[in-house]
Amino acid sequence: MTTCIALPTDDGTTLCQHFGRAHYYKVVEITDDKVTSSELRDKFAHVHGEENHGESDVSHEEVHGRMADAAHGCDIIIAGGIGGGAMNALTTSGYTVMQTDMSNLDEIVESYRAGTFVNLAGKVSCHHEGEGYDNCRK
Repeated sequence: MTTCIALPTDDGTTLCQHFGRAHYYKVVEITDDKVTSSELRDKFAHVHGEENHGESDVSHEEVHGRMADAAHGCDIIIAGGIGGGAMNALTTSGYTVMQTDMSNLDEIVESYRAGTFVNLAGKVSCHHEGEGYDNCRK
């Protein structure tokens, strides 16, 4: 059995605690409980005060849709904090969305692979300021 997981990140090693601000997904494929591949994939970022890849006139709904499209081929998205609009776009697109307060991508993937991952969906908030915010700001 193969599962493909997308994790929002800016550096390929740390989970971005603000889903919308992450510029990439680290996409990890797990087959028969072994990591078989991983790649860093562009993810349309929603960054206040900056243009969204040169398209400042894009609506929130379209931004959320592009974030969902960028995870094509994945089954699960594991995020830290995530807003309601992004959550709705992802679940409507058929993804299972899980949340965690962990930050190291390798540790998150290992806990999922080992069956010890704790899904904190609905318990991790998306803060636009304070702790966890700086690791997603460009």
